[in-house]
Amino acid sequence: MALEMILQEAKGMSDESLMEVLNFMRYLKISSVKVAIDPIQQIASNGKRKIRSGGILKGRIKMASNFDEPIDDFEEYM
Repeated sequence: MALEMILQEAKGMSDESLMEVLNFMRYLKISSVKVAIDPIQQIASNGKRKIRSGGILKGRIKMASNFDEPIDDFEEYM
């Protein structure tokens, strides 16, 4: 019954509007699948599960040596 209602509402809509509806339906479909799986896994754009692994940026991100020092631009606020 819901499918019939969707088809009835879709009649007379522009192709652009129908594409927005289609994209939203795909989004809803993927969102419901993501909730059902392990939070460590994600759904790739092709719909297959993609396993995330930690530490892939190890050694590439460095913190400045003066990170904890006050910022000169904010002196008047301190």
